[in-house]
Amino acid sequence: MRKTVLYMQSTLNGQGADPGNAMEWATVDAGTWGVTHEVTATCGAVVIGGRLYEEFLDFWPAAVTSEAVSADARRLAGWFRDTDKLVLSRTIEAPDDSWPRTEIVRDVEALRERLDAVDGHVFVTGGIGIASALARAGLLDELLIHLNPRTIGEGRPLLSDALELRLLEARPLDSGVVVLHYAVEHEEAR
Repeated sequence: MRKTVLYMQSTLNGQGADPGNAMEWATVDAGTWGVTHEVTATCGAVVIGGRLYEEFLDFWPAAVTSEAVSADARRLAGWFRDTDKLVLSRTIEAPDDSWPRTEIVRDVEALRERLDAVDGHVFVTGGIGIASALARAGLLDELLIHLNPRTIGEGRPLLSDALELRLLEARPLDSGVVVLHYAVEHEEAR
């Protein structure tokens, strides 16, 4: 049975992007890439909101062959290139030629029909807007959230990038909340 999986990065205070969309706060390491590749290997399509699609056009199509990005980023860029992309947007007129296999879908009901034809799971990338739209329509099956131990406020991370954190425990509660217990590794103790 097809599953629609929302995949996103978030800060402790629920931000998915900083004011400049730099994503400098996000921790992307071998573990992050491992989860990303594991999930995308099961997915036959990706759903992207219109605004994020336009932002992705500035990076992912060129990343396929770019030596300036990691091998993992090139691998994901190749997956994006070779996978059907369903862009949920009322304002984008036509898909950009730089990213093949892209279809603009005007509303959630049209997306529902399109998803019925997908072979495999569906990777949803984006923020709260697309997550809410899919959840209200009954089209969201799973959430895969990378919760970064950072916060964003006033346009900058409030927890220093130099701050070293060590995860002591991740405790899931019956409510679905996950309690994350970190120890702060102080610089003088390192």
